[in-house]
Amino acid sequence: MSAVSPSAGAGGADPGWVRGDCGWRCGRPDVPVLWVGDVASSGMHAPLHLCGDCLRQLDAMVWAWARRRDGVH
Repeated sequence: MSAVSPSAGAGGADPGWVRGDCGWRCGRPDVPVLWVGDVASSGMHAPLHLCGDCLRQLDAMVWAWARRRDGVH
């Protein structure tokens, strides 16, 4: 069901993947990350980069939310 396949980009071959710090749950430094958009908090904005593992987690959260919204279990 997931549309994300970060394993290919995690090797650095796909466009958009760069080395950097994951800004999500794991916080790992110097790993392949993908910019997924900007986040806003307390009136400030910052870019959000995720590693492959965290991108899969975020994707699963979004799909779960969409299924609940659509009444699909």
